[in-house]
Amino acid sequence: MTVRILGIDTGYTATGLALVEHGPVGVRLVRWMTVKTAPTPKKRRLLVVDDHLRRIREIRRHVIAALVDPRPDIAVLEAFSQHQNAASAARQAFGYATAVVCCEDGVIPIVQWTPQEIHRRLGVPKPIPLPKAAPKGASREEKRAAERAREEAREANKRRVWETAAGRCSGEWGALTEHEADAACAALAALFPEPVDVVRAVQAGRAAS
Repeated sequence: MTVRILGIDTGYTATGLALVEHGPVGVRLVRWMTVKTAPTPKKRRLLVVDDHLRRIREIRRHVIAALVDPRPDIAVLEAFSQHQNAASAARQAFGYATAVVCCEDGVIPIVQWTPQEIHRRLGVPKPIPLPKAAPKGASREEKRAAERAREEAREANKRRVWETAAGRCSGEWGALTEHEADAACAALAALFPEPVDVVRAVQAGRAAS
């Protein structure tokens, strides 16, 4: 008996998809891809709304394809979070809403996690504290150095998440992009530390049939 879980890392310029299988041979990563969308060349002079629609159609096309063959039993998304920047939040909302509607149209149950829930369920070690930002009045070089240190800490924390997930799931983790790895982590959070109710329901339903 195999349960397939599709993880989706929603975005506007890049959406990560990763399919995880939980079966007799264990948990393995079987398929992944990144859907990238680019802005329309300015020479075409399309309205902004036209550009949004073109990107949404591209995301929709790939998500629907991922829901068809093989068909996942559930889809897992990282819960949408509000950005400080309103324009950034609106763009992320386009990708998030598109993925949710595709899953609803395909009658695929949806599970949503916050990043903190994903880390907790996977048993990721506590994150490395971010270094403090440069103090007011610092030189340009000091500000750059402080930001580099903060970015290095962020990257180290990301690697800790992916390494923890890779220890729980076989697959070519080194070949994954950041978005694909995040999607795979979201999918795995449905299985650890124990399967969520919807996974149990799928398993029970198949066993009964």
